[in-house]
Amino acid sequence: MRLRLLALSLLSATVASLALLAPASADDAKVEPTSHPILWQIEGETPSFLYGTMHVPDERVTTLPPVVTAAIDRCDALFCELPMDQASQMKESMAMLPKMMLPQGQTLQTVLPAELYERVTAYLKAKGQGQVMMMMGRMKPWVISMQMGQLEFAQDMQSGKKALDVVIYERAQKDKKQVGGLETMGEQVGVFDALTMEEQVTQLSETMDGLEKAQKEEKSPNEELVQMYLAGDIEGMQKKADDEMGENKSALADKLRQSLIIDRNIRMADRIEAKMKEAPGTSFYFAVGSLHYPGPQGIIKLLEAKGMKLTRLTNEDAAKFPRPEKKPAGDKAEKH
Repeated sequence: MRLRLLALSLLSATVASLALLAPASADDAKVEPTSHPILWQIEGETPSFLYGTMHVPDERVTTLPPVVTAAIDRCDALFCELPMDQASQMKESMAMLPKMMLPQGQTLQTVLPAELYERVTAYLKAKGQGQVMMMMGRMKPWVISMQMGQLEFAQDMQSGKKALDVVIYERAQKDKKQVGGLETMGEQVGVFDALTMEEQVTQLSETMDGLEKAQKEEKSPNEELVQMYLAGDIEGMQKKADDEMGENKSALADKLRQSLIIDRNIRMADRIEAKMKEAPGTSFYFAVGSLHYPGPQGIIKLLEAKGMKLTRLTNEDAAKFPRPEKKPAGDKAEKH
């Protein structure tokens, strides 16, 4: 659970292009949006917004609540953790590929303990994904850890369903808004690339512990997280992460929490502040993983310490942000 929570605080887009996913059947069931969106308004003459995401293609998550769409329509610029357009993703993925691969002459089978390699292989075969080890055999263990944590959503992604971050990014693009990322893929990949091989092996082993436990109990590995997200319970998500980390007081657990959460919270809060100062008349919409917001070292407290006032919004607030009138067809989109 601890590593799943941490993995879901990063964009699956960092390594999603490397996964081999199985086809899925269409699901036409109507999904209602959550009534507990994780959304704040940054108060000011020109309002800006903070949105907590979960980087999954689950339709219960990607069906947007009214206040979320109203705030996107109201904003001038939208920034996710990473630029989410296909061209940027492809360019950065290709640049980062060497950092994801083992040195020449090494394979997963040679760097992993035989018992762990067999566990990973057996789990993938049981999920109908046996080809993954063949095609990703030269990837570093941390890449496999990330993919294993996202495996539950493989069919959704292969069927064309998009993660929440992509959904809102493309909505803003369609409306000709300024879009971009608060981080680079290099910064995100660097978090894992800085791990020693021993730490990467430990990370993968702990990922397998959680997945095998869920499999044995016939539970969804990520359902508890999805339910907390839909309930808007970011404090519960943080408590779950803290409880799980408390059970493992290893140096690796501390290192991952520092680099994956705390350091990135500081970096993103600083960049949010900088963007707002650079363009004071611009209404910004910042969307990052929900686990980055709560707690004394979360983005909310960091921004409040910078003098910002934040108010949590509900669906009843949607009427405060009417959709701006569209410009005549001949007008060019405003650039920021």
